[in-house]
Amino acid sequence: MKKILFIALVTLMLLAPPLHSKDVNISIEKLPSRRDIAGFLNSLERKISEENLFMKGNVTRDLIISTGNINENWLKDAIIKFYEENNIKWNETSVNNFIENLGMPENVKEAIALILYSYTNFIENNNLDSFLSLLNAIRTALPILQKYKMNETKMDNYEKIIFGSSMDDFYNCSRIFMIDFGGNDTYNEMNNSFILDIKGNDEYTDIKAVNGSNFLIDENGSDEYNNACYSYNGFSSLIDLGGDDFYNGEICSSYENGTSFLLDMEGNDSYKGKNFTQCFSSNGKSILIDFEGDDFYSADEYSQASSIDGISILLDFSGDDKFFANKNSQAFASGGMIGKQTISLLINFAGDDYYGAGDYSQGYAGNMGFAALIDFIGNDVYNANKFSQASATVMGMAGLIDTDGVNKFSHGLFSQGYMLTGISFFMNNFEIKGNDKILEMINKLNLNPFQFFR
Repeated sequence: MKKILFIALVTLMLLAPPLHSKDVNISIEKLPSRRDIAGFLNSLERKISEENLFMKGNVTRDLIISTGNINENWLKDAIIKFYEENNIKWNETSVNNFIENLGMPENVKEAIALILYSYTNFIENNNLDSFLSLLNAIRTALPILQKYKMNETKMDNYEKIIFGSSMDDFYNCSRIFMIDFGGNDTYNEMNNSFILDIKGNDEYTDIKAVNGSNFLIDENGSDEYNNACYSYNGFSSLIDLGGDDFYNGEICSSYENGTSFLLDMEGNDSYKGKNFTQCFSSNGKSILIDFEGDDFYSADEYSQASSIDGISILLDFSGDDKFFANKNSQAFASGGMIGKQTISLLINFAGDDYYGAGDYSQGYAGNMGFAALIDFIGNDVYNANKFSQASATVMGMAGLIDTDGVNKFSHGLFSQGYMLTGISFFMNNFEIKGNDKILEMINKLNLNPFQFFR
């Protein structure tokens, strides 16, 4: 049975292969210890701290590599490529005038060109490689952009490319490429767009990907997000690199083959919403990762790693976190479609955490779904109603695993290893109740994290 924890840890490590702790012994015969897990977390935090994720690179070199030529008109060519990919009718005179009126130094123009090339490639291919290339382009260009101050907002003739000023600006448009250089800005209904905001305490409302792709990265500030990182048959990505942020409403939700990816790197963040939020999927894929901070999650139904014919994974790496929800939440999975993979995972690595939920929560699976709540390190408290804390019905597979600490549990009927034509397991400090066949079922799960970017 100890193989369960090994499989869970290795699955998570697949999300970040270079970050494995040297202390971790990847062996099926040996269970990763508290020291192994702590070593993994320390190496992860050290890597993030040392690299600061976004470091100075060689923009010119990367432009030559990505374009295959040496060109003094990189920004012009990148703009034209963006127009053509988006079926925008353009003329050369308007492009030349727009670039000339920017008044930017060449290194800033090259930095923007690198990001714009990469974003256009992402729109065209929409796969993992193009997504990672876009992240790398931002990583390389950002140190140059951080030093530049934009005195006034500049927009092209077609209202599709915007460079925001260092003042407090308001934006309400879709299908655009924009970089904002500062100020406490307000963004409203930005659909299928690219947004890079470098500084300021910003507010974002209705940021979505509907039949397209939306990419939002906020580099600094304590920001507010309302109904953000939502996807419907599209790809929506939200990356926040710093600050104590507020996430309100429908956050990191996906529908009808949509994919939503939310990454918050640091800060004591608050997530507040009602239904279908905080990593929910319906025939889609949602993943929410929060790295550092004492975070607060509050929602009603179908939230906090909840899926219906979809895949939802919520990872919280460190901090004393609190999760409050109503029913069908905190690792809830319900399948139904033949051959459709339905998975919900809520995984918390470290901290003294509190989980409070209603019925069918904290590791409930039905209709051939798979759900697990896994907490590795800390003294935790779990409160739930019936059909919770490792409860499986109708060929579902459900689990609750807490590997460490002095933990407290309260629950209603049909919980902690309850099975009705399903498979469930409950583990508290390796005191196991459940069915040994779960090992065979987990081996067949074959979860591939890279499918989120297909």
